[in-house]
Amino acid sequence: MRILILLIILQIVSFTASQLSPLFLLLLPSSCSRECESNSHCNRIGVCECNRYFTRSYGVCVADRSAVFSGTGLAVRSTDCGYYNCIGKARCERFERRDPDEDVSRNHENRERTYYYDCNCPEGLTTYITGRYKGCTLPRSVLSNEDRCRLCHPQFAV
Repeated sequence: MRILILLIILQIVSFTASQLSPLFLLLLPSSCSRECESNSHCNRIGVCECNRYFTRSYGVCVADRSAVFSGTGLAVRSTDCGYYNCIGKARCERFERRDPDEDVSRNHENRERTYYYDCNCPEGLTTYITGRYKGCTLPRSVLSNEDRCRLCHPQFAV
């Protein structure tokens, strides 16, 4: 009988220890053995992992095309932009400005964005503006030329 009670106590202790060990890992400071490459960061267990909206390809973190075009994580709500959600490969529901004719920057919108027209995008995303519309996507510097051209309005993706 004593042996049975000891075995039960041992089971409980080992189970509790196995549940607590991941918590101790979270409390330890993270440090990677090497500096993480571009578009990645050091996670809690000391391993470099790709940032949000990026995926690993051939050993480097590149823009996640599904995030750019399918809407994965791209929904955003802000007072200036309304609801924005990229749906499908090159179809976008976007914010439409109230009076685009009064916008003096409308001819250079992809290059010159004033603070007033910036979207409040999630971390890692940036405002894009095409014509009278705008939304959030990955920064142009990390998109491939093909991705830039496919993004909603090809004529504005230079």
